[in-house]
Parts: sequence; C-alpha cells; structure tokens
Amino acid sequence: MAEASHEKKKPECLQLARLLKNNTPILQALGDETRQHIMVQMILSTSEHGQRVSEIAEIASLSRAAASRHVQILKNAGLLDVQKEGTRTYYRFSKDSKALEELMQLLSFSLHLLETMPDGCNENLKENEA
Repeated sequence: MAEASHEKKKPECLQLARLLKNNTPILQALGDETRQHIMVQMILSTSEHGQRVSEIAEIASLSRAAASRHVQILKNAGLLDVQKEGTRTYYRFSKDSKALEELMQLLSFSLHLLETMPDGCNENLKENEA
C-alpha cells in the first residue's frame, strides 16, 4: 500500500525537482540581502529609464564593482532588463519576467503539495492562515 502511494507521488516529486532546478538562479538572486536591498531601492526609484550601476552603487553603499556584480546576478536571473542609450546603460525590472512566472509556478505547486499531504500538514497550514 505504501509503495502505491510513493508511485503516485513520483511524478509530483519529479515536477518539484524540475521546478526547483529551473528556479535556482532566481532563488539565489533573491536570497542575498544586498540584492534584496537593491531591488527595494530600485522599486522606490522614480526614474523612467531605470538606474545605472553608479546610482545603484550609491543607494546600496557599494563599490561600483560590487554593485555591478549584484546587478549582473539579478540580470542573469531574469529580474532585470538592460537598456542602452548611447554610452549609458540602464537597468530596470523586467516587464515580461519569465523568471517570476516560473517562481510563481514553484510556489503554487509547493503549496499544492503541502495541501495534499496525507499526514495532517495541510491542517497545520490552514491553522497558520487563520
């Protein structure tokens, strides 16, 4: 009986593993407090063009090299877009972020798994929501 239950869960486990692997870059990008701070400051910015690395360095109290490294990680994770205007490079949040859509899929699927667990975890989850 337990084996049948494990066999039913195997496709779900494979899907969870795939979603986790696909989301590794964004999870790593979001897992750093400095990048979290950069993102909050970028959200608060009123610039229409986005922000340059030098501006990001200033608001985050980082060297330009450190700010550039953090911006590159956020860009590689699919969170930022690049816009070049002449010799200037601006970074802003990606409007069509596939990375955020994949993260939402991971979170939604994880919630589904928690809610369908037979050991009462879903009861604890519902109690915490109240």
